[in-house]
Amino acid sequence: MLADVATKPNFQLFGTAFSYSYPEAELAKRPAQPANTLIEIGVPYCFHVPINTMIGLIDATATSHLVLKKVWTSRAEGSSEADYFSPTHVLYHNKTSIKTPNFPTEPNLGPEPVCTGTNVEALKDKAGLYRYSLVWMFFDTAYMREALKSEAGGQSARSEVIARAVAALNRFIDIYRVVMRSAHIQRLSSVYVRDIFFQEHNIGFHGASFGHGIGTGIMNRSGDELNEIARKATTGEEIPPWDLLFLDAEASLDTNAFTLAVVNAFQALELRLEDLLEKKMTAQGLAAADIEERLGRIWRTKERLKDLVPSLSGRRLLDDDPKLWDRFCWAYDDIRNKLIHAARDLDRQNRTCCGRLPRCWSVA
Repeated sequence: MLADVATKPNFQLFGTAFSYSYPEAELAKRPAQPANTLIEIGVPYCFHVPINTMIGLIDATATSHLVLKKVWTSRAEGSSEADYFSPTHVLYHNKTSIKTPNFPTEPNLGPEPVCTGTNVEALKDKAGLYRYSLVWMFFDTAYMREALKSEAGGQSARSEVIARAVAALNRFIDIYRVVMRSAHIQRLSSVYVRDIFFQEHNIGFHGASFGHGIGTGIMNRSGDELNEIARKATTGEEIPPWDLLFLDAEASLDTNAFTLAVVNAFQALELRLEDLLEKKMTAQGLAAADIEERLGRIWRTKERLKDLVPSLSGRRLLDDDPKLWDRFCWAYDDIRNKLIHAARDLDRQNRTCCGRLPRCWSVA
């Protein structure tokens, strides 16, 4: 059995891409595109709009054209392809049926009971269990043929196209969720890319991106970590709220919830800093009332870092690491205040998640 054990993963797979071109006769039969580049995306939500609806999406720099298709999965095999809509009423599929699993359910079928049925959907579905949407997105690009045919140039072009598609798709998601009052539909940080085709050069890439990746299965976490879990569980030790908030901030970045990421991160910093200052002042013998008065008088995070921390520790971040201090001030004044007080989104180039998009189709 020891042969089944490794101390590091064998692989991490983030996606695959296979280039292709059409024969000239086949290319001539393809319908005209509204723009020269097509990207086909599998979206885990089902957008309830008529199949093949085309929506023009205009942002600050360009226009994208979205063609939407609803797709039944194998769990809903045999469901109706009827596709009508009413000007004033929401329409539902008729003749629905559902087959529940046998009980007790088999553990190898997964953590949730596997139901199948016809003309059914999971309520507030975020995983595309019974239905999902295929989105064909068209926009114009200006890549040279030589660049697309090179390994580095093709990789760069795919990454840029995916990043652009994610931004456009999330713009549509924002519009859809507000109009439909569908709170469960959230922005996507990564997308499932099925196809990219540069019609002008007859160069395409079939492939798949796997979200956050697929890697070697973990057998168990380390003994030190497991012992730490047991110790915290049996002693009733409180978990610092800032640790939870920092993890919440990271999770919010993964879903493109930038406002939540910033709010959670700064709240974590503020709570951690206040805890540090309280402990420092208590160690110096200050009474609880004096500590409360001092913290109440100097309550802004920047002022606490600039005035209180040096007076209690004898060091200043401004002296230790001026670049880090300047970066924090920029994040505090520009990013935090824009999002929290003005409810403004981040510019695309400032979004942390975009730095990971080039990995969407790569193998590491």
